[in-house]
Amino acid sequence: MGVMFHGQDQSVASSWSRRTSGFVMRTDGRARTPPADSPQEIPRRDFHAPTVVGPQHPIGQNVPTTPDSREEFWRLFIAADLTQEAKQVLTGAAWKVPDYLRPNVRWSRAEMMHLTLRFIGDTSKDSVEAISTCMADAAKRTGKFTLRLDDTGAFPDLRQPKVLWVGIKGEVERLQMLHSRLDGALATIDIKSEERVYNPHLTVGRLQRQVPPIAAGQVGQAFSHIRLPEPRPTVPVEYLVLYRSRLMVDGPVYQELARASLG
Repeated sequence: MGVMFHGQDQSVASSWSRRTSGFVMRTDGRARTPPADSPQEIPRRDFHAPTVVGPQHPIGQNVPTTPDSREEFWRLFIAADLTQEAKQVLTGAAWKVPDYLRPNVRWSRAEMMHLTLRFIGDTSKDSVEAISTCMADAAKRTGKFTLRLDDTGAFPDLRQPKVLWVGIKGEVERLQMLHSRLDGALATIDIKSEERVYNPHLTVGRLQRQVPPIAAGQVGQAFSHIRLPEPRPTVPVEYLVLYRSRLMVDGPVYQELARASLG
């Protein structure tokens, strides 16, 4: 099975579809004005990774956040979905942090949780087909495998955390191999590898801005003492998904653009 594309964006009309090389594709056509009651998309202010754009915007520079540019450049990433059991355990870990410390953290919602394999960044929407083909190429050369939730951790560390996460164990070597194949496939369309080393994890929350160091340390200490239930939930990796991240007024929304089965 190849890669399946989805046309779920309500702000654009799907103009055509075709079947080729074993996959079904729908690309976006002319833009139309969204209904008055549609969620409003807002500019992003905190880019946490290099962007991948056209030659007029070198990698590492942010695309201007005008209404037109938000339609032309989409923020993309490739991920593996989680089981409901895994999501429940992750959100349960968040609730084990004492109530008086919880407001210091922006906790991840269950429906937003996933295992990121490749952050791509802001790139032309015209590149979605090529990126999806690269994803399918890497996926078909990798068999299905299973991961398992590990212990809690934080970036940069639990003494002064910025990001709270739960680690991954199991067939991690297979995961790293899949990540390398994604990097290699994307390099063929001039999307460079990330400079940072791939460190697979599941984000549970991010510290709010301007949290006092003492409070941040207390959050990290409390999170370090959380023990996940046994047996640890598994994370079967059977397919990859290309997502578009949209920052809306009421929070981020992840829109599935395509998926590709492993093996």
